[in-house]
Amino acid sequence: MLSLSVLLLGCVGCGVCMVGMVMLLVFWRREPEGDALWVIDRKAYDLRPYLGQHPGGMYILEAGQGRDCTALFHSYHALTSKPVKRMLESFFVRDAREEECLDSKIWSWDQTPFYTDLKQEVRKAMGTHRGAYKASWSHLLQYGICLTVWVGAIREWLLGSLWGGVVAGLGIWFVSGDILHAATHYSIFSSQNANLMVGWLVGWVHHVPSMWIRQHVLSHHLYTNIPGLDPDLDLSLIHISEPTRLLSISYAVFCLKKKKKTHNTSTSYLSH
Repeated sequence: MLSLSVLLLGCVGCGVCMVGMVMLLVFWRREPEGDALWVIDRKAYDLRPYLGQHPGGMYILEAGQGRDCTALFHSYHALTSKPVKRMLESFFVRDAREEECLDSKIWSWDQTPFYTDLKQEVRKAMGTHRGAYKASWSHLLQYGICLTVWVGAIREWLLGSLWGGVVAGLGIWFVSGDILHAATHYSIFSSQNANLMVGWLVGWVHHVPSMWIRQHVLSHHLYTNIPGLDPDLDLSLIHISEPTRLLSISYAVFCLKKKKKTHNTSTSYLSH
């Protein structure tokens, strides 16, 4: 019983330390080290003066300093109605050198017809209000219930329950991992600080959050299934083959064309 009490106290102590670290991460305003720039669409910008004003928070900008952020920039601003490209102009430093450009060598950002159509369809389906693509109240309730069950299972496991251990283990993936994934994509709350706090406090059991952001958010999601750039191809036990990837893309194009055809037919019918 004494050893269990010591273990519980240790867990509480670790939790307190984790809360303190997350508070420092989110609220401690600090200047990034070095003078490395942010490369977007073959242009280099100095975003350091903008860190504290960025609606998406400081952390994602700090993580992207010194690299080509073109894909990150376009994907995270896909649904915004703000003139984000124009806002960058005041931070322009110089044209990027060829060795600083990575994303622009892979994709052409001047003409993206499928991506443009896809963004329009998503805007129609979800709207442009920021809260429209965050977690709903029902999702938050689901998170609360799952988190409560998981914490209870951990307690039962510490008390010697086999099934408590099984549920606690599953919760590392389905609760801690899911919340870490959603929060580090800033998709749970409208407040980016709230996303970071919840993601770090709950997600550390599944993965070290700072490593997760760099490996998953900044690498896997930007360069999905691209050999040499997607780290999941080296880490995952399940390899997504090239035919599977092409089939997925073809299916997405088929759905988009079908939706557009249905929309045009409906419009034509109503016009008569």
